[in-house]
Amino acid sequence: MDELPAPQAIGAAYVAGLCSFVVIFIAALISSRRSVTEIPQLRFLIRALRGLLLAYIALLAPLLTLAARWDAMPIPRPITAYRDGSGSWNYGWGRPMTGMASAFMGMFMDYHPGVRCICMGGLSVGLVLDTISAIDLDTQRYCVAEGRCPMAKGYTAQLLQWLYFREMAACAIGTCALAHILYLSAVTGVFRTRYTYRQLHTGQHNRAAALRKELQRTKHLYSQSRGV
Repeated sequence: MDELPAPQAIGAAYVAGLCSFVVIFIAALISSRRSVTEIPQLRFLIRALRGLLLAYIALLAPLLTLAARWDAMPIPRPITAYRDGSGSWNYGWGRPMTGMASAFMGMFMDYHPGVRCICMGGLSVGLVLDTISAIDLDTQRYCVAEGRCPMAKGYTAQLLQWLYFREMAACAIGTCALAHILYLSAVTGVFRTRYTYRQLHTGQHNRAAALRKELQRTKHLYSQSRGV
């Protein structure tokens, strides 16, 4: 197998995801260069995030098939196996269902800061699980190729390789989507919303009024802290 070892391949997937975010971010800046507000740029990034989340959901679909149709796991004892050995979070229903729920919530990240936090947490956990699965699958592939491990029932070397590449793609897309949600959360607000849904999608935003409102709020908080 003339491939990068799993750690290097996973690192390359992370870098590819971050580079993709940078490219999309630059495209958003270029597309909104004539605007005096950041609203068009945010709209561009929100659309890009939704596209990434759709791709992420599509990559989770094979895991649903894996959980439904295969009696055996591709790896005898994966890192995420249950204590009783009856299954695994990565190769059962756990990972695809939680991943799809998180990605679906991310589609509505512009509605409420709580949704953004849920999506951030879900994507972070999903990225960790995809990384663990990639390491497990890579170890199993080489073990089978060297004749030290039996092939799991219902699996082939080609299927293991395909699943491994799926993990690489999920790591790259997950990293890019997570970078998007982190940036958008920093700009639109993590714990409270700076822009309403109407402002984000109709462009009806008065920056001067927003700044005055923010200054008044800061002054009020300062007065409270001084006991005035």
